[in-house]
Amino acid sequence: MKRKKSYVSKITLLAALALVMASAWSVRISLAYFTTYATAKGSHELALGTQTTLHEDIKGMEKHVRIENTGGIDCYVRVKVFAGSTVKLSFAGDGWKQEADGYWYYGNIVAPGASANTMVVSITGPEDEDMETFNVVVVQECTPVLYNEAGEPYADWALSLDTAGKEAAQ
Repeated sequence: MKRKKSYVSKITLLAALALVMASAWSVRISLAYFTTYATAKGSHELALGTQTTLHEDIKGMEKHVRIENTGGIDCYVRVKVFAGSTVKLSFAGDGWKQEADGYWYYGNIVAPGASANTMVVSITGPEDEDMETFNVVVVQECTPVLYNEAGEPYADWALSLDTAGKEAAQ
């Protein structure tokens, strides 16, 4: 009986050892998969979006608005100006055109480091009111220059950057 028990223990031990060896072999293969790497040399600058800076100077009852492209790629710019209901605004500036959506669009491409022509916003109010305190808010936006199949540049104002870092149209 003792011999039978010893024989069964040896068989069990050998089976367990075979299982451990098979497991060790598969772990070695999977570790090789997870530790494999490749090196690369060189680089390529990737511009994920445009960046602009708004410059506002106030001279009397005029606000001089200039938008500078501080990013690394060409872009188009647009502005929208808000003020109280009693304040009247008038606009002037070479290259600027107002569209039906209320934005003023700069018609030329703004290169990196360059600025759009200055837009002058003239501010007038009612004669009988004190014009000491009022706000004129300027909102500016930019979008990268895109090109169609014919190579002509255009602006897509619905273009956005999604959370995964890929450009996607909304």
